[in-house]
Amino acid sequence: MSCILPASEAGIHPFYVSRLTVGKEAYRAARFQEAVDDLRIGCFGLLEQPPILLECTARLALAQKAAGRAASVDETLRRFNEIESRFGAWKQVDLELPIRADFVKLVKERKGFDALAAAISVPAVPSARTATPAPVITPNLRKKILG
Repeated sequence: MSCILPASEAGIHPFYVSRLTVGKEAYRAARFQEAVDDLRIGCFGLLEQPPILLECTARLALAQKAAGRAASVDETLRRFNEIESRFGAWKQVDLELPIRADFVKLVKERKGFDALAAAISVPAVPSARTATPAPVITPNLRKKILG
């Protein structure tokens, strides 16, 4: 069961959700400065939803790195660290595996973020859309397991 509500049910204004969505699309299209601008605005409106805020902040750091804004990356990682330290929501963040891996790699590459790197290197809880179904235990398998 996921603790993350859909944006509409979580009371998040659609404008901020749209900025997150547009920022993600801009990043995928290699329009990194546009992604930075949209994600920064999106993060502002997600303050009440730590898992979604962490997703947006992680994406923002990656976009800033791709846009060549090193000082901004460190500032964003400090903000990410503050949010994660306070809420411990990283495991609930629903990021695509390549993006999650890129973010963990980014944190490990930056100086002064060793504790954060250790904290976020823990595998994520799979989301409902990526979780594998539970195995089916047939009567024969049950007998075999129970003896």
